[in-house]
Amino acid sequence: MKKKFILSLLSATYLIADGITLDPIIVTATQTQTTLSDAPGSVSVVSKEAMHSLPIANLKEVVKALEGITSIAHRGLSDVNPTVVLRGIPDQSRTMILLDGIPMNTSYTSSAATPYNILPEDLERVEVIRGPFSSLYGSSAMGGVINYITQMPNDPEYKASIGYGDAFNDGAAQGNLSKIYVSVADKITDNLKFKISYGAFWSEGYRSDFVTVTQPKAGYSGFIPETSSPLPTTAQLIAGNAGNRGVNKYDLSTKLLYTPTTKETVNASYRQSHYHVEYTDPESYITQNSSGNTVYSYPGSSTTGLKESKFLQGQSDLISDLYSLDYRHNFSGSTFDIRYSLLSVYDWYTSAGTTATRSGGSGTLTPRKAQNMMLHTTWQKPIGNSLVLLGGEYKRNTSVSDTDTVSDWRDVDSQTLTTASSGGKERIIAAFAEVQSDISDKLSTNIGARFESWSGYDGYVSDANASNTTLNQAYPTKHNNNFSPKISLNYQVTGNTLLKTSWGKAFRAPDPVNLYRTYEITAINRVYVANPDLSPERSESYDCGVEQKTPQNGLFKAYWFHTIIEDMISTKPPILSGGKSYYERVNIGKAQSQGYELSYIQPLVYDLTLNTNYTKTYTKILENPIDPTLVGKHFAGIPENMVNASLVYDNQQFFALINYNYQSKIYNNSDNSDTVSNVYGSIDGVGIFNTKIGYRLNKNIDFTFAINNLMDTDYYSYEKAEGRSWFTQINLKI
Repeated sequence: MKKKFILSLLSATYLIADGITLDPIIVTATQTQTTLSDAPGSVSVVSKEAMHSLPIANLKEVVKALEGITSIAHRGLSDVNPTVVLRGIPDQSRTMILLDGIPMNTSYTSSAATPYNILPEDLERVEVIRGPFSSLYGSSAMGGVINYITQMPNDPEYKASIGYGDAFNDGAAQGNLSKIYVSVADKITDNLKFKISYGAFWSEGYRSDFVTVTQPKAGYSGFIPETSSPLPTTAQLIAGNAGNRGVNKYDLSTKLLYTPTTKETVNASYRQSHYHVEYTDPESYITQNSSGNTVYSYPGSSTTGLKESKFLQGQSDLISDLYSLDYRHNFSGSTFDIRYSLLSVYDWYTSAGTTATRSGGSGTLTPRKAQNMMLHTTWQKPIGNSLVLLGGEYKRNTSVSDTDTVSDWRDVDSQTLTTASSGGKERIIAAFAEVQSDISDKLSTNIGARFESWSGYDGYVSDANASNTTLNQAYPTKHNNNFSPKISLNYQVTGNTLLKTSWGKAFRAPDPVNLYRTYEITAINRVYVANPDLSPERSESYDCGVEQKTPQNGLFKAYWFHTIIEDMISTKPPILSGGKSYYERVNIGKAQSQGYELSYIQPLVYDLTLNTNYTKTYTKILENPIDPTLVGKHFAGIPENMVNASLVYDNQQFFALINYNYQSKIYNNSDNSDTVSNVYGSIDGVGIFNTKIGYRLNKNIDFTFAINNLMDTDYYSYEKAEGRSWFTQINLKI
C-alpha cells in the first residue's frame, strides 16, 4: 500500500503520496476547475480522509477547526444547524453556504438550510473560500463561501455504519446517541450511475436549558444563586430546567449521473431531511417549606412569581426538500452548463401559553415556509493565456410565517385560529463574468464582477388581534441594483513561496424577516419589529497573505484581512412599553472586521502530522447614529482569539488523534454588557480537548472510538454545554 499523509486534520491543503505533492482541483473559488494554489485568496479543502479522522463528523465539526471560522458550540451532534461564519462577519446570513454549488441560504432568514440536507458520510470534500465573493455568488457572500460537495463513486460501492454514544456522567451530555448510515452506488447501464443513501440519528438529549428567576420567594427553597449575564441589579437564580432536549433526524439522498455522449453530462439529485426536537420531563428544584413538596409555580407578580409555563419548551420540526437538475455540454474549446434547483423548507415550533401546565393548556404554533428556485447558467472558454467565464442567474424566493393558537400546547394538530401572518417574495436577476489570466510564469490574475438586480415584492403583515394599521398592511415593491467587483493577484516568488492579495466588494439584501415580520418572544417579553425600508448591507474587503512550503512537505500560511461594512442591519435600542421591549430593525452606519490568520501543517516522524492555526479578529462598530453608545463596541457572536491544534497518527492500520479547540469569550449583546462567564446565558471562552482512536481491520472494515470534551470542562454556550461523552462506530465498505 502506498504511504500517504494528509497534511491536516481538517484543511487537507496538499495530499502527499510517496513524496509527490499533488495540488487539488477545486471549483468554488472561480466556478471553474482551478488548482488550489491558483485559486484567488485564502482557500482550504477538507478531504473525506480528514473528515474520517474527526471525533464525530457532523457538519459543524467538519469546518470548525479551520482558521478564520467561528462556530459556536452548543449541544454537540444534535446541533445540526450550527452558525458557521467566516472572518468575523457576524451571523450565518453573511456567509454563503452551498451544497454541490447550490445556495442554501433560505429566503426566510438568509440562514442556511444546508445541515438539514447533508449526510456527512456522503461528502467527498468541503471547499472553504475566505473573503468577499458576491462577484460570483451575489447576496450573502460577504465573509466567504463554504461549499459541501457530495460523492458520486466511479465504481460500485456499498457502505454502512452504525454508532452509539453516551455521556460519561449521566445527564451531562447527549444520552443514548444512536446513529446509522447505509448507501448503495452502482451502474444501471454503462452510461447511467446512481447512488442512494439513508442516515438517521436519535438522542435523548440532556438538560441544558434552565429556568431562571430574579429573586427568591419567602416560604420556598431550592434556588441556586448565580450572577447573571449581563449583570442586573439582582442576581439570577436557577429554579429548574426545561427537561431533556431529545432529537430525531432522518435523511435520504438520491443521485443520478447520465453521460449520453462523451461530451454531455446530466446530473439529477433529490434530498430530503426531517429533523424533530422535543423536550421531555421538565424538572423543578423548588420545594415549598411548609409541605416539602416540589412546586413548579407560586403566586406573585411578573418579577416575584413563578409560572409553570416557564418550564415548558415546545416541539419543533423541520422538513427540507432539495431538487436539482444539471446539464453540461463540452463544445470544441468551450463548456456550457445550465442548472435548475428548488429548495423547499417547512418548519414549525410550538410554545406554551403563560397559563399552560405540564398537563396541557393553550399555546401557539408558528409554521414557516420558504422556497428558493434558481436557474443558473455558465459558459467558459480558454482564450490565449486566459480562461473566460460568463454566467447568468435567475432566482425567485418566497417565504411565509404564521402564528396559530393551539388549544393544547403539546398537540400540534390542535390549531384553533391563525392570529398573525407575514411573508414576501424576492426576485433576483444577475449576470457575472470572470477572467483568469497568467501574466507570466510567476504572476496570475483573477478579475471578476457581478451585476445583480434585486426586487422584494408582495410583502405583507396581518394580525387578527391588532387595530394598529401598521400590523395589517401590504408593503410596496422594493428594488435595488448591486455591482460587486473583485480583483486577485497571485505571485509565485519561488517554487516554495506564494504571495496572494485580493480586493473586492460584496453585499447582502435584506431578507423578508427583517423587512416584513414583526414577532414576539414571549418567554423574555421581547418584540422584534420589521422595517420595510431597510437598505442592502454593503462591504469592501481586502487581504494579503503568504503561503510557504516547509521541509518534509509542510505548509505555513499567513493572511491579513480587513473589511468595512456599511448600512449593517441591526436593531435600535429597545423601547419599553407595557412590560415588553420593542426592537426595531434598522441600518446602522459603519462597522469593521479585521485581523490575521496563521496556519501551519507539518508531517513529522513516526507517521505523525501536526496541524495548528490561530485567528485574531478585531471587530468594532465605527458609526451608529441610531445608537451612538455602541460606537467602539465589538460584534456580538465573534471571539477575538481562536486556536486549533491537532496531532494525528496514522500507520495505515491504527490511527489516532488528539485536538484542542479554543475560542475567547463571545459577547451575546451588542452593547458588550454580558461580561460574566460560567453562568446560564453567557457564551464562555473555553478550550476543549477531543480525541479519537481507530483500527482498520482491513480495507473494508474499521472501528473507531472517540471522546469529546476529554477533560470534562464545564462551560456555557448560552445553554449548558456538553460535558465529557463518548462515541463508538463501526464502518463497512465494499
